[in-house]
Formats: sequence, C-alpha cells, structure tokens
Amino acid sequence: MELDQTRTRMGDIAARFGVQPLDVESGKVSKMFPEGAQVRLRKGRPVLVVGDAFDNHLRAEQDYILTGVALIMPHVMRRRLLFAWAVALPLALSLAFIGGGVLASGIPAWLTFSVSLVVYWICYYAAHMARYRRFNYRVDRSRKRPSGISQSRFC
Repeated sequence: MELDQTRTRMGDIAARFGVQPLDVESGKVSKMFPEGAQVRLRKGRPVLVVGDAFDNHLRAEQDYILTGVALIMPHVMRRRLLFAWAVALPLALSLAFIGGGVLASGIPAWLTFSVSLVVYWICYYAAHMARYRRFNYRVDRSRKRPSGISQSRFC
C-alpha cells in the first residue's frame, strides 16, 4: 500500500516540476543511505528503490526526498559518459605527447610519469568542480521555477 502511494506522489511531484517520473520499487537499500531511498540503474534507466527506513520518515520528509531525486536525475543522466570522454581523452593524449617529448629530451621517466599524473588529476578535478557547480545551479533553478521564487543573478 505504501509503495503505491509513493509511486503516486512521485508522479505528482514529477508533473509539478515538469520532469519524467522515476519508477519506484521496494527493496533493500544500503545502510549508506539513511533516508531509505537509493537510485539504481536498471537497463539504463534510473529506478528509485525505497526500503523500510523510508517509511519511518514523515510525509513532508518523504516528499522532500522524492522531489530531490526527481529534480536531480534528469541532470545526472544527461551526457554523463560524454563528459568523462570529453575531459579524459584530450588530457590523456596531450599528456602522452608531452611525456614523450620530455622522455626524448633526457628527463628521468619516473619524474615525467609522476608530473604527468599530477597535471592530469589536477585538470580532471578542476573540470569536475566546474561541472558540479553548474549542475548545482541547474538543480536549484529547476527547484525555484515552480515554487515562484524569483531568479537571482547568481542562479
């Protein structure tokens, strides 16, 4: 009975915010998710799995969890693999060419390899931080639209 209500509420929330509703299933949720809800991929689609701990929350808390998941998932699923390739491949290729040139110049291989790895990880994390900043602003904007909060110049 509670699972049907959760599915209905997920559909209502998704309709309110204009996003695709997630499928909701009952199942075992990892203890790493104290809210009792976990998103899993099934055949390339996100599915919200709710456990026993989800029923222990108040209805308002459950709605907050469902709203967060409904708004975040469309942004998560969009181009997630494309970004990894777009960042990792050009950096890896450029570092490989730089490393090859440095090796040919006589600098020790251990130094070239370690510097290349450090530069790669710094660039990779910087790109991810920029992506997560943009991601958070997108989710905030999608939350503000239906609630009638005016757009600020920062979001």
